[in-house]
Amino acid sequence: MKERLRNVILFLVPLSLLFAVVFTLLRVYEYLAGGAVFSAQYEALGFLYDWPFAFSLILFVVAFCMVLALLHTGVAKLMGVVLYTLLLIIAFALIQYFSVTGVPLSADFFGYSFQDIGITVGASGVSILTVVSLVLYVGLFIGGGLLLQKSRITANLSLRGAVIMLVLIAVTAFLPLRPAHEQFEKEIDYNLVLNKSQYFFGRSVSYWREGSALDTEGTKAFVPGTYPFLKKADYNNVLGPFLDRSEERPDLVFLIIEGLGRDFTGPGARYGGFTPFLDSLAGKSLYWKNGLSNAGRTFGALPSILGSLPYGRNGFMSYGADMPDHQTLISLLKAQGYATHFFYGGNPNFDNQDLFLQYQGIDYMLNESNFPATYKRATADSDGFTWGFADRDVFRRSLEVLDTMSRSPRLDIYLTLSTHEPFRAPEARFAAMADKRLQESGWDEETRSRYAEYKDVFSCLLYTDDAIREFFERYKRRPEFKKTIFIITGDHRLIPVPQDTRLSRFHVPIIIYSPLLRQPETFGSMAVHSDIMPALLGLLRSEYGMKFPEKMPFISKTLDVKRELSATLDLALIRNKGEINDYVDGLHFLSEGRLFQITPDLGLEPVRNDALQHTLQEKLQLFKNRSVYAVEHNRVDTVASGHKLQLFTFTEHEEKFIRGHGLKDLKPDELFAKARALAFEKKRDDSRIVLRVLLNESPNYHDARILLARTFAWDNRYDTAHFFLAQVIERAPAYGDAYNALADIEYWKGNHGQSLTLAEKGLLSNPEDPELMARRARGLWMTGRKEEAKKITEAVLQKWPQNEVALDLIKKLAP
Repeated sequence: MKERLRNVILFLVPLSLLFAVVFTLLRVYEYLAGGAVFSAQYEALGFLYDWPFAFSLILFVVAFCMVLALLHTGVAKLMGVVLYTLLLIIAFALIQYFSVTGVPLSADFFGYSFQDIGITVGASGVSILTVVSLVLYVGLFIGGGLLLQKSRITANLSLRGAVIMLVLIAVTAFLPLRPAHEQFEKEIDYNLVLNKSQYFFGRSVSYWREGSALDTEGTKAFVPGTYPFLKKADYNNVLGPFLDRSEERPDLVFLIIEGLGRDFTGPGARYGGFTPFLDSLAGKSLYWKNGLSNAGRTFGALPSILGSLPYGRNGFMSYGADMPDHQTLISLLKAQGYATHFFYGGNPNFDNQDLFLQYQGIDYMLNESNFPATYKRATADSDGFTWGFADRDVFRRSLEVLDTMSRSPRLDIYLTLSTHEPFRAPEARFAAMADKRLQESGWDEETRSRYAEYKDVFSCLLYTDDAIREFFERYKRRPEFKKTIFIITGDHRLIPVPQDTRLSRFHVPIIIYSPLLRQPETFGSMAVHSDIMPALLGLLRSEYGMKFPEKMPFISKTLDVKRELSATLDLALIRNKGEINDYVDGLHFLSEGRLFQITPDLGLEPVRNDALQHTLQEKLQLFKNRSVYAVEHNRVDTVASGHKLQLFTFTEHEEKFIRGHGLKDLKPDELFAKARALAFEKKRDDSRIVLRVLLNESPNYHDARILLARTFAWDNRYDTAHFFLAQVIERAPAYGDAYNALADIEYWKGNHGQSLTLAEKGLLSNPEDPELMARRARGLWMTGRKEEAKKITEAVLQKWPQNEVALDLIKKLAP
């Protein structure tokens, strides 16, 4: 046994030192990946801080491998190489994330599904240079390790020398060397110095530890059955004095702009000049220059703006089909006769937006699955990724849709996409405009050069701003414009461009514009997204006699209309999923345990006041306890929206199958893969159970509903198959695969003319779809039009030689 331990120690010590060298050299890649924006000074300081953490990782690996050495020497050595390689890959990935976003990855990683993570990674893109760099670092470690094993250094290393080295490593690992937040004036400088792996691992431990504490301790502060946020609603009409009363109930139009931080728009914006239309609109509106988002990412925008709802653990919408009973502007106004619409160019499954909106009974949702063929998806990046349809197309299509709808008044909600990674403005002219604005910025040469790194971001801001300008020009020609109130804000401040303070991430403009406005006003008072709903309900109740519930679970008050800097805020903010570490109380801000005074333009100055800091920490913990309890125990509201999601139910036998296969622990894509495999193994009943579980979690996972329909069609249960396919087409009228399935069913039933009609109907929205083209050819052949069928089949096979329907058909068409 002693010989085993000696052998492993002598192997691991040189390898560990090599790991430490390669691990710290990752700083070089971080600096180069950051371009001109990342400071060499702070990267060099971070390099010094990296060593103690690298040594702490070494202690973990060595200790683990020494235990394995008691069982098998070879396994222990191999595990050492594997663990060090894995740690290097993780460290590289975390640095790459930071180089793209400008913020280190935190425990919010655990708040997203694998599907959502895949979409986000796809948006950022991975270049060849990134892959080559990773291979070089891993190759340096593995190649260096092989050379070390053959070198004299390893051969001459004694056990005593190895132990001394381990002792020195341990001493260094436990040195209290870690950057202190208060040492850095700017948030970006602190983030640069941080070791990204140390930050991620530390946050992850805190996330799981705090989650466990909330489970065991959080509910003790409440009497079972109570509703922590539910109280008598104060419908104070703060907006009424600024708006004329229209003869009819007003239309409400929300424009929630991706990443629109205050740093980019309005007078005095740090990166101003790239939203000229919104800048001018702010001067004609009620404008809160010190607005805040409740959340640091998009997941919190809809629940906060439309519902003033608590966050729970990872954001309200993260609970999916398990969201508690609640009401929002959508359900409240729908009950008063409003038509409700949501317009978005992307996939509404992301962050469970579709579930949230369907729960409220939204009347219509525009999303990437129901755009007509006349619209083209936004230009993809080099990896083929695109979020969906560009903002200008969303605005144009929305007006076409509204032209077909006669109901009024309306609540229309827009969520934009184009100011998001990978920051590719759909129209090339905006890149030249961004160049021109940079030259005219008034920045010195060094600053201009540094921020030229973000020209793509500024191009997208210019594009979206122009799309909004066009939208307003068209809307002004509509008869309902004169009675419309527009609410414009950012979902959060976009992340990649460096942020000065911990509050910058939340700092967004809040703009209310309307032809009913008596005169524009600019407010210096702080306001938050969750103030918007109470303010609008107060206006509608006082000016238009609309009735709303006596009690509501608002997490904040209403919009403050003071012209000077002031604040009535008293609530927590959620920076990332699973991270509620920020609290605003009046003009004081607690973040990561540090206390700040909020200054004009939402600057931060450190404050030393132990009593106040302790009070805010207690408030923060109480808010988290209340929030998790209310959301996870269905204690948000006593009244449901009236549109509970229609979920599949399961028999006792099916529940046993679900538990036995751990289906509740799988993500939607994993469930779909499992269901497909079961279906192709002809275990269709089992496949249907999996698909029903999936659809309870993601009802707009159209491919799952189509597969469910096909499993019934394969058993000749055509009516049931038609039922589920009709649901897909109702949700996404242009979804090509639904028409493929319908065409197949009619073909199997012998209704060849109807099969042809369905394929042609699908092609109206998807003219380049090879599956629909092949099915059209099959329908033509079956209805006697063989020459047309042959021509189309050959065209399909020329571009898609593996198309199964076309391959089968070409054999039948052969003379």
